Amino acid sequence: NVCAQENNIPIGAWRLHLNYSNIKSLAEIDDRVYGAAEYGVMYVDAQENSTGSITKLNGLSGIGVRCIANDELKKTLIIGYQDGTIDFLEDNKITKLERLQTASSISGSRVINHIAVSGKNAYASTDFGVVVLDIAKKEIRETWRDLGVSGKALRILQSVIFRDSIFLATEKGVWCGSLKANLLDFNSWKKFNTGEFSGGVKTITAYNNSIYTAVDGFGLFKKIGNSWNKESFLQNLSYTRLKGLNSKLIVCAGKTLWQVDNQNLVTQIKSTEITHPNDVIERSGSLYIGDDTKGILNRKTAELFTSFISSGPVLNSFWRILFQQNSIQAIGGGYSESPLPLNNPRYVTSFTSDWSSSALSIEDITDLDISNPTRSFYASFKHGLLQRNSQEELKFDNTNSPLQSNAITGLEMTSDGLWIANYNATKSLQLLKIDGTWESFSFTFPQSKFPIDIIQDLDGNIWMPISAKDGGGIIVFNKQSNKSTYLTDQGGQGGLPGKKVSSIAVDRDGQVWIGTENGVAYFSNPSLIFSGTVNATKPIYDNRFLLRNEKITALAVDGGNRKWVGTENGVWLFDALGEKLIYNFTVDNSPLISNRIQCIGINSISGEVFFGTDKGLASFRSDATVGNTNFDNVKIFPNPVTAEFNGLVAMEGLATDSIIKITDVAGKLVWQTVANGGAASWNIRDVNGKRVETGIYLVFSTTADGLDKNVGKIAIVE
Repeated sequence: NVCAQENNIPIGAWRLHLNYSNIKSLAEIDDRVYGAAEYGVMYVDAQENSTGSITKLNGLSGIGVRCIANDELKKTLIIGYQDGTIDFLEDNKITKLERLQTASSISGSRVINHIAVSGKNAYASTDFGVVVLDIAKKEIRETWRDLGVSGKALRILQSVIFRDSIFLATEKGVWCGSLKANLLDFNSWKKFNTGEFSGGVKTITAYNNSIYTAVDGFGLFKKIGNSWNKESFLQNLSYTRLKGLNSKLIVCAGKTLWQVDNQNLVTQIKSTEITHPNDVIERSGSLYIGDDTKGILNRKTAELFTSFISSGPVLNSFWRILFQQNSIQAIGGGYSESPLPLNNPRYVTSFTSDWSSSALSIEDITDLDISNPTRSFYASFKHGLLQRNSQEELKFDNTNSPLQSNAITGLEMTSDGLWIANYNATKSLQLLKIDGTWESFSFTFPQSKFPIDIIQDLDGNIWMPISAKDGGGIIVFNKQSNKSTYLTDQGGQGGLPGKKVSSIAVDRDGQVWIGTENGVAYFSNPSLIFSGTVNATKPIYDNRFLLRNEKITALAVDGGNRKWVGTENGVWLFDALGEKLIYNFTVDNSPLISNRIQCIGINSISGEVFFGTDKGLASFRSDATVGNTNFDNVKIFPNPVTAEFNGLVAMEGLATDSIIKITDVAGKLVWQTVANGGAASWNIRDVNGKRVETGIYLVFSTTADGLDKNVGKIAIVE
């Protein structure tokens, strides 16, 4: 049961699209079972049988969630992060504890590996020691550091409180200390760090009035007196977690899950849904499992489990985002800088009002085309080209087609057919025609063997950026004239800002925009690209060439012909000429979860812009859409506008770049603008910046040539 997101969000609003399939840690508060995913926390409402999520956008301190725990008495959820931050969620309010994150006294990793709760305290196992937290005050009571032999640093992976002692699973074995002793002193700890324990212990738990631990490759151990007894069952496994529940000991080991009762009867918990169990809790006698790929699993019968995953893509890192068939299509790629296949997941994940995913028969998917609903194409850097229809699929590779290698880096569907960029091939440009026949193209430039993408401009020219490792630059080819050229960073031969070209986009005016490792440039008249001396235009912003010191990673053109530019330091939006900055989003001033932008895709109907990063996907609804030729479907919302509303009023369905004027009923001009493609927005203020008073306001929209117009109304209630 998946919790759907709203179909559209307000203009200027954000949302995060995160992967909740990989759950590392579980906790329970009242009717909710919480699961820690890498970039957020999801939950299952056991009563409503529904899911939800908590992210950076709605309260979490950030990303990099590592573990969670619950204080049953105070109904507090404690969240530990990779950077040492700790959040306390209580009564729908989050309190952030960042002292560990910012402490100059801590060098090296600050990862919170595990949190154990006992009484009024929580014990955070970290890469530098144990942090004792006062849950009520939401502050640090003390920190036990440098607990290793002779006071050396020691990584703590897990802890458990048993009677009046605390037991630690560490990288060097098991440590035990009395809670009545001075545990700041490393000499106060009893160490079990010889023999089978010398290689480190990852997990420890209390069960049936005893302490149990596990050592990878050896087995389970039960503490008896001052020694550890190796159990005869479940030996020689790789152990993820031990968990003592009311009537059983749970063992998570690789892809398997086991339970052991107090008579040492071992039973495997089997289900096709279980792929790699990471944690287990029990609520009202019902078992919940945190799984690597299936989210939170809830046991219904002996072998029947229900999988709960909050709505989101199945990917954490994104290669390419496209808008086709009225939906966002996202893929994970890809290949390395070398370039070599990465064996990335074979999923295509799609978003309309909710996320769905489909698994293909090929990995390392670099591009797709589903513009024809009866036939779709998928490119792989490892397996060639996959063609699918409703009845069958056909794979083209170097054994049954003109493809000279199985590495495909880009697709471009045109009226001629499907253009294919074939990497490491003499005939690196292939055309699969509408009738199913092929045509191959080679070029005199040796660099042409190594294209990394492909796009067609409005003049029918094919543009292929070349791998930087193999020379960089761009090959441009026109099929009709059979002309080709090679553009570089040399003057008169392209004049690119840099030879390493990462992205190409064609704007509404037919200009071809290029993103390089040294900024952005464009070719204003691609029809002259074969005329001899050619130099790209470098826009001037802030008295220098546009983003000349930035490594450009992605380019996209919105409905208003504005340029979205992705970099390794966030994302930028410039006007049509790249000379005026509109937005600059980073992790510090927006809900972006990483500054490393890998791709950008735009829903041209709604104006929502999707930013694929190395740590997940975020989207922002802009005020630009693809325009219409007329005003047949104009929408103004919200309408009426109440005093509580502080956002932007949206106007959609406008004629392209229409002129907008808003007046009061007496005809006095209140505000005016030009639409960004087919959309515009109004901040409910007049030309002097003052919020307008209660009343009815008229919205006059006129095409640039004045031949078509529309009148709408907005009600303002203050």
